[in-house]
Amino acid sequence: MKRLFIFLCLMPLIFLLSCENVDLAEPAVSCSASNQSFNYDHATEIQNILNRYAALGVPGVSIGVKTTTQEWAGAAGFAKIEDRIPMQICHLQYAQSLSKTYTAVLVMMLYEDGIIKLDAAIQDYLPAKISTRLRGSNKVTVRMLLNHTSGIFDYAYDYSYVTDLLSNQDKFYDYHRILSYVYDKELRFEPGSKYEYCNTNYELLALIIDQVTGKDHGIMMAERIFKPAGLTQTSYRNKLNYLDNPNLVNCYLNRRSDNKIENVSRAQVNNVKSMIGDDGLVATPLDYVHFLEALRQGRLVKKETLDVMYTWVNDDKGKPTYGLGIDYTFKKDKLGFGHSGGGLGAGCLLYYFPEKDVTLFLGVNLGVLIEGPYTKLVEQMEDEILIVILR
Repeated sequence: MKRLFIFLCLMPLIFLLSCENVDLAEPAVSCSASNQSFNYDHATEIQNILNRYAALGVPGVSIGVKTTTQEWAGAAGFAKIEDRIPMQICHLQYAQSLSKTYTAVLVMMLYEDGIIKLDAAIQDYLPAKISTRLRGSNKVTVRMLLNHTSGIFDYAYDYSYVTDLLSNQDKFYDYHRILSYVYDKELRFEPGSKYEYCNTNYELLALIIDQVTGKDHGIMMAERIFKPAGLTQTSYRNKLNYLDNPNLVNCYLNRRSDNKIENVSRAQVNNVKSMIGDDGLVATPLDYVHFLEALRQGRLVKKETLDVMYTWVNDDKGKPTYGLGIDYTFKKDKLGFGHSGGGLGAGCLLYYFPEKDVTLFLGVNLGVLIEGPYTKLVEQMEDEILIVILR
C-alpha cells in the first residue's frame, strides 16, 4: 500500500523529467579503499550473487557483514554508470530512513543526561512558533514521536509537497517549508492509540534536540555518535554542501517501470539534504555495520537505555513492529533489529540477527519506491543474500 501511494505521488516526476533534457549526473569518482584484511566464510558466495545481479541490471550494490570473529565488505556494479565508475566499498551509500535510528540514539543520550523526558509533551521542548501550529502538541510525547504512535500527519504523503519538490529539483527546502505541509492538520488518530510510521516525527525530534541543547543536532551527532564509534566515513549535515562528495554514489530510477533506468542524482541530493532527523545520512557499508555494533554493545548508550529502545509497539495485527527508532522484523524466519530505508534513488537495510550473531548492511543506488523489473531484481538479490547469511 505504501509503495502504491508513493507511486501515485511520484507520477509528476514521470512527466516533469520527461519534458526536460537535463543531465542529472553528479561527479562520482573511483575511491581508495583501505588495505583492511577481510575474513568471512561466505564472502565468495555472496560476491558471486552481487556480480550476477549487477550483470542483470542492478546499477550498483554494496554490502557489509560482521560476526563476532569475521568482517567483510563487497560491492558490484557501478557508482556512476555513465562514466563506468565501479562501485567500491569506499563509496558512500544513502541511509534514507535508516537515519532515524541515529537520531533516536541522540535523543536517548539526552534522555540519559536528564535533558529530555520521554513521556513529556513535545510542546515542552519545541519552539512555540512550531508547537502552536501542531495539533495535539500538548498530548503527543517524545516517546510517541520515537515509536510512531503520535498521530501527526506525515508530510511525505502530502501530494502538493511531492509535486513541488519534484518540479523544483534545484531548490533547497528547510524544515519551515516541510512543516508547512503539516501545520494545523488534524491528528490522524488519538496519540498513543496505534502505530503508524511517520517521517514528520523525526523531523520534530531533530528540532527538539536543537532546541534543548542550543546546538545543531548534526554537529552533536558527529561528536557523540560518529567520533566515539570510530565512524570516520559517515556524514550528516556537518556542512551545507556535505553531499557534494565525489565518493557519493550516483542514483538511478526506473520511473516508468520499464526496462530503462535514468540518473536522478540531482533530485536525490536536493531531496535528501532538505530533510532533518528522518533522512540525510551517508556512509560506507562497514561504517553502518560498526554503528549498529557500537549501539548494541552499549558503547553509545547504556544497556538499560537500549532495553528501553527495545520496547516494542504492535502493528494493526497485534504483532511487535517498532521500538524507539528500531525496527522489529523477521527475515527468513530470523528475528532482526535495525532499520531500512528507501528513497527516490537509493535503498538499504541494516539489521542485527541475534540468533546468528551477524550484522548486515545492504545498499543499492536504485530508487526502490516504485515497483518494476529493477526493484524485483533487488528483492530477489536480497532474498538470496539473506539465505546465505542466515542459514
